[in-house]
Order: sequence, then C-alpha cells, then structure tokens
Amino acid sequence: MEAHAYPLRSGEVDVYLEIDPAAIGKVAPVKVDLASPTKPIHGITRFPTRQTGPGQYVTVVELPMEGRWNLYVNLNADGTDAAEFEFEVMRADSVTRAYDSAAHVH
Repeated sequence: MEAHAYPLRSGEVDVYLEIDPAAIGKVAPVKVDLASPTKPIHGITRFPTRQTGPGQYVTVVELPMEGRWNLYVNLNADGTDAAEFEFEVMRADSVTRAYDSAAHVH
C-alpha cells in the first residue's frame, strides 16, 4: 500500500492511495482517519475516499497546521485493521512550490 500527498503543507491536501487489489475485497468503502500524535487536541477526523481505478483512491484532507500527522487507511468497516502513514507537514507560507512526498509506512 502506498500514500502520496500533494502538496504536503497545511490546508487542503489531496491524498492518493494505492491498495493491493487483493485487499480490496475486505475494504468497502475505503475511509481514512487523520490524527496528530503531537497535538491530540485536534482529535481524529474521518474522510471518505473516491475510487479512481482498480486499487486507486483519492481523498482531500484538511491539515489544520504544520507538524507530524498520521493517516490511517481503514482496511475493514470498523477501523480495527488499518495501515498507518506518517507525514511531516510544513507551514503553508513556507512552501514555495508543490511537491510529491511518499508517506512513511508504519
């Protein structure tokens, strides 16, 4: 499984997911949870995804601030089986161009 975020900054961010089609049978519909391990006051926010092709999904998440963020791709309906990705987010005003960043899988 892979996750890519464009642009990786605070604000609205497009997240593209690639999930092994063999895992798709147990994933319907795909949803992602966003949480900050360093700022728990933000809680956990759930975002729906849209399928764009076999094993390919996209979602738009709102990153309220810079820092470390964890994105959990739920692999079953109740969220007890999830793949975790970690992103380090820069301040929106410190980014001079959009760039691709592959997440670190945990």
